Amino acid sequence: MNDCKSLNDSSDKEYTQQQNFSLAFLLRMINGISDPIFVKNYQHQWILLNDAFCNFIGHRREELIGKSDYDLFPQAEADVFWKKDQLVLTTGITDENEEFFTDSYGLTHFILTKKCLFEDELGNHFLVGTIRDFTQQKQVEAALRRSNAVLQAQQEASIDGILIIDENRQIASYNQHFSHLWQIPAAIIQSGSDWQLLECVLDLLENPAEFLAQVEYLYQHPEKNSHDEIVLKDGRTLDRYSAAVRSPAGDCYGRIWYFRDITERKQAEADLRQQAQELEIALYKLQNTQTQLIQSEKMSSLGQLVAGVAHEINNPLSFIYGNLNPADEYTQNLFSLLDIYQRHYPQSVKAIDEFADLIELDFLRSDLPKLFQSMIMGTERIREIVLSLRSFSRLDEAVMKAVDIHQGIDSTMMIIQSRLQATDQRPKIELIKEYDNLPLIECYAGQLNQVFMNILVNAIDALEDSLVRGRWATKKQLKTDNPRIYIRTQLLAPNQVKICIADNGLGIPEDVLKQIFNPFFTTKPVGRGTGMGLAISHQIITERHGGSLECISQSGVGAEFIICIPLIQQRQISNS
Repeated sequence: MNDCKSLNDSSDKEYTQQQNFSLAFLLRMINGISDPIFVKNYQHQWILLNDAFCNFIGHRREELIGKSDYDLFPQAEADVFWKKDQLVLTTGITDENEEFFTDSYGLTHFILTKKCLFEDELGNHFLVGTIRDFTQQKQVEAALRRSNAVLQAQQEASIDGILIIDENRQIASYNQHFSHLWQIPAAIIQSGSDWQLLECVLDLLENPAEFLAQVEYLYQHPEKNSHDEIVLKDGRTLDRYSAAVRSPAGDCYGRIWYFRDITERKQAEADLRQQAQELEIALYKLQNTQTQLIQSEKMSSLGQLVAGVAHEINNPLSFIYGNLNPADEYTQNLFSLLDIYQRHYPQSVKAIDEFADLIELDFLRSDLPKLFQSMIMGTERIREIVLSLRSFSRLDEAVMKAVDIHQGIDSTMMIIQSRLQATDQRPKIELIKEYDNLPLIECYAGQLNQVFMNILVNAIDALEDSLVRGRWATKKQLKTDNPRIYIRTQLLAPNQVKICIADNGLGIPEDVLKQIFNPFFTTKPVGRGTGMGLAISHQIITERHGGSLECISQSGVGAEFIICIPLIQQRQISNS
């Protein structure tokens, strides 16, 4: 018996030594691990603890080995861990082997893992446990949840519809405005498939092929951004912007799309453009009306002045012209009487002979008839000028009527005849007329004469300017040594008359040519006109006569104004 007992004691001692060796070996191993680690026996007593666990629990190893939780903390009613002045409570269990717990302030988070590690020869189980501090992980998770909440709030607060597609062509995020804007069914959004989403969107588009091509291009070129407008079948217009989703390191994680309904803005822009066009038209009409009012007032005053002057000149002129022939006849009678005296009284007295020599009676008898003839020719010339003034003013022809257009041109030329004469600055301007056989033309004669006047005066001004500039020009540039104005008329079938007025000056520069018919445009210096002449002429020909007025000019060659007006106005043709 004693031998058996001695053998048993020896076995227990050997087993204990082996166990102590194993525990010492394990302790050296687990002391190098930063997480707290412990091992309990089948009596729930700590038999192995690493330094990290002792530091975590706040007790020395000697205070814990061979003790259980309840030996140390008999007052605790639940599974607890005690730290020196702080109670750590279990807060949740995920499975039979893991427990979560936090400190009493809820600021520090731990996870406890317990697993059966081994079993000895006697069938005793040993429990190994680890504790890990995942406070930082919880903080990161909380920060991530906060960041996601902020981003989601930003998305939902945006006036744009937002869609984010990840690098795998899956829906990563979207806001409700996007779903509402495109009227996307919930099932398609929840599927997460970008392809199903595209199929739904394409049905709403006016040009789906172009939309799809742009989408595919951007997915194949993640470095590209895009901004354009797309039109839907229901009449809406969406502003679309797209950019790659990139990390600070430059990694691409998909693409973000922004959509904004700009239908009202586009309509407002269209309304503004329409208003701008209407204002531009109104301004143009206002300028034309202003020009017309100024010209009408000017022509009315000028016409009254011309008519008044013509009338005032005509009265004394008629008196003089009417008395010249009788005066010539009376003079001839007096000369006849003088001849009779000389025949019957050939021997005159000395005083009469002396007075006859003084007044040069023989020269007087031969020159006085010539003097009367010259006076008659002068008065006839004045009468022609007066008739031209009356014809030009046409106060008695305010309505449209058929007139001889050549007479209007000639009367205009008569008024500006003095400007064609040679001066110390230039030679005489030669006038060349080529008149076709024209019938009477239905027109506003006074207004048409004003057009002829404006164009002819501009031609004379151009010739004078080119002659002045020609003094310092090269021989090649000097085209106006012999200044000319050409006036041609032509009957065009079936109902058109063409009047061309050209000069051989230096021409009109292209930038000026584009503006010559604009109201108040002028190249003349102050004091030489308002610049309204050609604008008014264009208005008279196009609006009042239903014709056309154009100018053709080539630098160094001259300028030609071409007037085309109907022979008979359209209203007369319609009534016939």
